[in-house]
Amino acid sequence: MSERIRLFVGTSAQNEDLEAMSVLEYTARKYCSRPLDITWMRQSASGPWSGWKAESWRTPFTGFRWALPSVCDFKGRALYTDVDFLFLADLAELWTQSIPNVALVRNATGKISTSCILFDCAKARGHVPTLEKLRAMPDAHGTMFNYFRAHTELVAATDGNWDCGDLRGYELGDPRVKAVHFTRIETQLHLKHAIPRLAKEEKTHWYKGEVFTHERPELQALFDQLLVEATANGYGLERYRVEPFTKAVQKDFRYKQQDRTARA
Repeated sequence: MSERIRLFVGTSAQNEDLEAMSVLEYTARKYCSRPLDITWMRQSASGPWSGWKAESWRTPFTGFRWALPSVCDFKGRALYTDVDFLFLADLAELWTQSIPNVALVRNATGKISTSCILFDCAKARGHVPTLEKLRAMPDAHGTMFNYFRAHTELVAATDGNWDCGDLRGYELGDPRVKAVHFTRIETQLHLKHAIPRLAKEEKTHWYKGEVFTHERPELQALFDQLLVEATANGYGLERYRVEPFTKAVQKDFRYKQQDRTARA
C-alpha cells in the first residue's frame, strides 16, 4: 500500500466551484497524517479528462470517477470524491481500510453511493474498462453505476461514514461522520459564495436551476468558517483558478418542484 494517498476530485472546468475546492483541500490536509496528492479532474482540451461524452451527466465531472483504475495503470489504490465534500477526519483512516474486492463505497446495498470510492485498481481490471473505452461510452457513468448496482458483491462498505449526505440523520461532532457531502446541488454550501462571485465576473454557475438555503444552518456556518480558515492558511481561491475550458458540456439538470416538495 502506497504511503501517499492519491485523491482524485471531480470539479468544474470554468472556475465555478473554487470555494468548494478550497474547503475540500484545506480540510483534507488539515487532518491527514500521510502525504496527500490531489488531482483535480475537470473537462479539458487534452489529457485524460478530454473527449468524454458528457452530455448525459448531471454534473460536468460525473463520469470521471470510473477512470481512476485506468489512469493509475490498474495499480495501487485511488480515492475519488466529488468536489462538494468537507472532511472531518484523517483520510489515512479510510486509505488503510481493507478492500475485499474492487472498491469501498458508502454502503454495499442496491442504493450504493459512488460519490466517495476507494478503488483497489488491480482488482478493478476486468470490471472497470480502460480510459479509452470509458470515453467512447454514450453514458459512462450510467453504464458503470448500473454494473456495480447489479454486482454489489464487488463493493464493500467503508468503516465510518465518509459520504454523509447533508448531515442527514447525524449531528455535527458525531465521531461516525468522517466527511460531509453536500449532495443536493440546489442547496450546496459553496453556492452562497460562488454565485455572487461569478456574477461580479459576469459569469454563471454550471447549475442553472433555482438555489435554496441549506436546511442545516449549522452546516452552512461550518463551511463559511472553513472557507475563512482555508484562505488564511494559503488555500485561497486563486490557488484553484485555471484558464476556463469554454467547451465543457453536461446535461441541463434541474430539480423538479414536486421533487423538492416530496422532501419537505
